[in-house]
Amino acid sequence: MKRSLCLTLPLVALGLLLTAIPGWLFPVCPIKDHAAPMRCYHSGVWLTGIGVGVVGLGVLLFLLKGAAARTVLAIAVVAAGIAAALVPTVLIGMCRSPMMPCRTGTYPAAMIVAALIALCGVIDIFFLRSVFLRERRGDEASYNLAYSPE
Repeated sequence: MKRSLCLTLPLVALGLLLTAIPGWLFPVCPIKDHAAPMRCYHSGVWLTGIGVGVVGLGVLLFLLKGAAARTVLAIAVVAAGIAAALVPTVLIGMCRSPMMPCRTGTYPAAMIVAALIALCGVIDIFFLRSVFLRERRGDEASYNLAYSPE
């Protein structure tokens, strides 16, 4: 359980952080006087959704026992980290002015957290690779001692 918790707890924390960045920690530009929302608002909505998804993936990584299923979820975590990095840069974007709050706060914080999410997924994939290979060999005794989620 300790190893499983050590791998998923930072992931859940980063997902919660990504969820909180565009709304509370480093808010995107506010909507003014019934105007149409700027691009950074939509990026913030997508980052919040991706953050909620990462939290869900982290919980599933903690609850599942099989290394193959956990590896697939770790690959999904890497994809979520890459998607979180692409939303404010390529897919939707932020405001054009470098002095806007979304450019000075939201963008750098989201990029750092997205990179850390992808890194957590890559680390989990490498840890699970050895567990998966041990499972395929049938070395159940060492698997149960080294990676028991109970």
